[in-house]
Amino acid sequence: MNHLIEAVKKSLENENYISALYLSLTLPDICARIDSANNKTSKQQYIDWFNTYLAETYKHKIGSEKTEHVFLTGDDLYALRCAVLHEGSLDISTQSAQKVHKNFFFTIGHPHLRQINSVLQLDLPAFCQEICTGVSTWLERNNKNLKTKEKIKELVSIFAEDTFSTNNL
Repeated sequence: MNHLIEAVKKSLENENYISALYLSLTLPDICARIDSANNKTSKQQYIDWFNTYLAETYKHKIGSEKTEHVFLTGDDLYALRCAVLHEGSLDISTQSAQKVHKNFFFTIGHPHLRQINSVLQLDLPAFCQEICTGVSTWLERNNKNLKTKEKIKELVSIFAEDTFSTNNL
């Protein structure tokens, strides 16, 4: 799992922002599948994972009265995941999971978590890092779970010629 987090970070370092976004949106799915008893994931498991590991990141007190505002919900993140991965779009208005937002706008080096009506602006590096932090927290909470460790070993890995041996099979 750490190699996937590192892949996101390397993509950001190399300014390969589309790659960083796509992989970041899949990480909650991967974690939810690993947590699943039947090795499958679902919309609800993705949302539940978000609610456990990321929801607090997207709640802020705003205004003079310090009213709590939720910038991103698990439903809208799932809708974004579906729109990006299956349609190559940031428009989530046609996604059934969509609840609050209609569209997303990613920037580099501009304000993070800026909402204008039903459009949420996110700084892409900050967003990807927040997801990676959620995954790291998930890993820490599950570091003694033997089933989790075994499932993580089954994740996609790519070996350089000098590091591959039949022991990897």
